[in-house]
Parts: sequence; C-alpha cells; structure tokens
Amino acid sequence: MYKITNFFSALPIILLLVFPETTIKTSLALNKTSCHSIYLCKVNLGLGVADWIIVFMAAILIFYTILNYGRVYINKDSIFYKLLIIYLIYLIIGIFYNIFVYHDLIAYLYDFKTFMYFAVTYYWFRVFCSFKITSNNIIFIFLIMAIGPLWDYFYLLFDSGIAQRPNLIPFMPVIMPLIEYNFIILLMICFKQHRLILSFFLIFEILSIFNQASLNSIYGLFAFFVFIFLYQKRFGESLIFILLFLAILIFSIFLPLVIYEILPLITNLKSDGLDIRVMKTLAAWDNYFMNFPVIIGKGLGSTYFETFSSVYNNIYSHGINHQEGNVKFILHSPLAMFYKFGLVGGLIMIFILLKSSIKLFSIYKLRNNNLAKFMSMLYPLFIIGTLITPGILKGAILAGIFIYISDQIISEFNRRKFKVN
Repeated sequence: MYKITNFFSALPIILLLVFPETTIKTSLALNKTSCHSIYLCKVNLGLGVADWIIVFMAAILIFYTILNYGRVYINKDSIFYKLLIIYLIYLIIGIFYNIFVYHDLIAYLYDFKTFMYFAVTYYWFRVFCSFKITSNNIIFIFLIMAIGPLWDYFYLLFDSGIAQRPNLIPFMPVIMPLIEYNFIILLMICFKQHRLILSFFLIFEILSIFNQASLNSIYGLFAFFVFIFLYQKRFGESLIFILLFLAILIFSIFLPLVIYEILPLITNLKSDGLDIRVMKTLAAWDNYFMNFPVIIGKGLGSTYFETFSSVYNNIYSHGINHQEGNVKFILHSPLAMFYKFGLVGGLIMIFILLKSSIKLFSIYKLRNNNLAKFMSMLYPLFIIGTLITPGILKGAILAGIFIYISDQIISEFNRRKFKVN
C-alpha cells in the first residue's frame, strides 16, 4: 500500500519523464504540433500539455501552502534554498534587462518556465514524495525515461516519419539516447548490482554516438572520464575543489574554443554546425561588453544581439520565435555559461554546487553510501551545466530530483551526526 501511495504521489513527475521532450524528426519539435508527446502538443495559451501539468502541480502546491497558513518550509541550509535565492535574483535582473535593453516576453517566459520545472519538481518531492530515495528508484527513473525515445522511434517508423539525423551504421536505428552514456557509466560505477542490464544500454549508446556522428557526445565522453579520474584519486577537499573548478572551466569554455580552431583543419564533418557555433561565440563576446556587464550578467529571460551571423541558416540555433531580425535567444556557445548569470552569479553557483558535491562524496567515504557517490559525481557531469545554462526542460526536472535527493542525504547524515554527538 505504501509503495502504491508513493507511485501515485510521484505520478505527475513520472508523466513528465516518460514522454520525449524532443524527437528525431526535429521539425516536429519546432512546430510543437505532434501530440505523440506531451512536450510537443500545444493546447491553450501557447502552452503544451507538459507545461499545464507543471502549472497544475504549482497550483496544488500554492493551495497546500494556503492551507498551511502561508508557511513554506525550506531548510535554509539546503542546496535548493541557496540556488532558489540566486535564481530569483536573476529573474529580477532579467526583468530589468527586458525593460531597459530589449523587451522579449517569450524569451523571459521560457526561462521562467524552465525555472518552474526545476523548482516545482523539487518542492513537489519535498511535500508529497517524502519517502527515502534508493538506488532502485534511481534505476526506475532512467528506465521510464528510456521509454520516451523508444516511443518516438516507433511512432515515426509507423507514421512514415523521416529521422533528420545522420545514419552512418546501416544496422543501427536512428534514435534519441535511451539513457545518456554518462548516466549509464556512472550508474555502473556506483550500483554494481545493475551492471548487467546497464551494459546492454551502454553498448547501444556508444554505437548510436558513432552512427549519428555526435561529435559533442565524443567530446563529452572524454571530459566524463577526466572528472571520474579526479574523484577516484584521494585528493584533499580543498585540492579536489580547485581541480574540479579548473576542469569545469577548461572543458566548458577554454577547450571548446581551442577545438573550434583546430577541428576545421582535421575534418569537414558537420562544418555548418561548427560555423554557427563560432559565429555565436563571436556574437556572445561582443554582447559581453554591451548594456549589462558580464560581471553581473544579463539575467534570466535575456536575449542577445547577433553581431556576427553564419552563412548557414539553421532554425534550431536560434529558435522558431526568433527567426527575423538580429535579436536571438538560443546561444550555442561556450560563452553562454556566464551570459545570463554573469561571472558573479555563475561562479557563486559553481562554488555552491561543487561544495555540495564534495560534501556528498565525503558522506560516501564515511558511510559507504553509493547513492551519495552517484549524486556527488553528477554535479560536475550534469547538474552544474544544466542549472547555469538553463533551457532543457527534462534536464531541469532531473536537476530538481537530484537536488532533492542530495538534500535528503545530507539532512539524514547531519541528523545522525547530531544524535551521535
């Protein structure tokens, strides 16, 4: 009975995780007119079914708060509380950007929506799903997420859809990742009892990377093993913090900029996408020194002025709502990391999240808690990038779940520590 109650309390989150956010036929993702996914099916006020689920969850949480006489309990020592303060500050800065620099309601509402996916997911778990999360729950999350890409693949297969991605290996299907390779490897490292089933997923995903010529995934795989190497070494807390911080800056900003210069000398593969990213980076650099300074950041919901444009016209690089004019929203560039949150906000977030990661890793070493180990390694590999450069809705959901689990682990550790003392 208890498990059934837990399932139904988490049902809205399960629905948001099981459907694919995008599709291998990318034109459907742009138009959002395909109701084979709740993310791609607009219904009212320009919102998709998934958006209305989040609105419904937010309304329930507000009603719950009213019934509790307006009391919203969030532990001020929690990771979520610290991130919430930063997000609220930069939502306000984004309002000023829209008032004094360039008004774009769609851009602001999208960033606000992404924040909602993160915050509502966290607080929903905090209020209605307060059961203890285990490794089996983590595996369940990724398995139900794998249903989405499978459903998308078979839907397009029987609907005569055309996958708009490369297909270099004839026997491989063109399909979105069932489970991202970094999650699979990390799950295999931390939860040995699930290695057999995960190994099949890993083989499939590695083949899929080469089948679709995913250069970004190949690069990410290299970065992944560097971060894993840093965690496996017995560094002191101060030293590993410095090494992780430098690794994040190197792999997120500096090394991609170097690759932009070197890659054209090696191959012409995906030269159009590379040219778009180079032009976006040059435009981002110009925008760093316009209006709001990069030290502070432009705020959530900000846009940028396209001072450099690529000869390749790719709608996916700026979004369907920003095709005309020189004001764009999507910024495919390593410099996007500090565009909205600025150097101050971005570095503060990295500091908070890395300190949380190291805290979780110390709990793993003290308690042999493999869930704490898994959460710890997720921070530089997934959570930091997802929260500092928001945009992927399911990424925001996962970040909300993972931050909730992290706070749960740290809170339980502190309670036991207090009892012992």
